[in-house]
Amino acid sequence: MATQFQSAARRSYWFSVLFSSLVDFVVIFVIALFFDYTAGQALIVALIAIAVLYIFQLLYSLLGVIKVAILFYWFDKKARVQATVDEMIARRMPKPMRFYADASEYLLSVVKSDAASTDAKLYAGAALGSIDTLRATNRIYLLINLGLVLEDAIKEYGRRVGFVWDDGSNIAPEDLDDDERVT
Repeated sequence: MATQFQSAARRSYWFSVLFSSLVDFVVIFVIALFFDYTAGQALIVALIAIAVLYIFQLLYSLLGVIKVAILFYWFDKKARVQATVDEMIARRMPKPMRFYADASEYLLSVVKSDAASTDAKLYAGAALGSIDTLRATNRIYLLINLGLVLEDAIKEYGRRVGFVWDDGSNIAPEDLDDDERVT
């Protein structure tokens, strides 16, 4: 089901990009014809105008992403990490293993765990659903932000409650290196 939705969303996205580009091209081509260009000249003008327009849009969008990223890192990330850690504590999430490739790995281990509470499994499942939804709808910037928040929250949570080695043995918070402990 998720694969079908993702494929449909991807097809819809690329169709809308193609349609939008075609409409932009036709509008610019028609405008160029009003300036007494020949069809060949109007075609070249339209191609150049489309290229300039899309480069401008790309640079302007990049500026917007930079502004939002600065706001996220300066003002929002710390609060979101703390709120996520608070939720993990409230849900009594299992201790994370010492190393994960990404946050999804920990969340999936919580969902599959026999020892995890129902609340912990539901929270982990909801977080995994959020990740998949952002990925399927091409909300890449939001997906990156969510990944950063979850990864930092898992590390912080592990610092507070301790970690688990791959073999299942516990690492208590007091056994962590000085730079890994919560101060």
